[in-house]
Amino acid sequence: MRQWLQVAFLMASSKRGIGPNHVQRSLDCHMKTAWFIGHRLREAMRSGDLAPFGGDGGAVEVDETFWGTDTTRANKGKRRAAHINKIMTPRRRYA
Repeated sequence: MRQWLQVAFLMASSKRGIGPNHVQRSLDCHMKTAWFIGHRLREAMRSGDLAPFGGDGGAVEVDETFWGTDTTRANKGKRRAAHINKIMTPRRRYA
């Protein structure tokens, strides 16, 4: 997160923009990382009409999974709360 915010600040404060080489030298990261962060931030800052999330008014499908440790199963004799977080992500449908 720190790197993303630093790149966003560099992009916003630069008059002519910055390239991945400059980001790589500033953050001391790999070239692929610098290119990926810059590409994603430019896409997020793009102006214009963005497509709706469901795509042409279609339904958005969601997957769910659980992440964490279930301490109730590990400690059957003790009463403890499970430290499990539910994660929900949108699922894309490909033709």
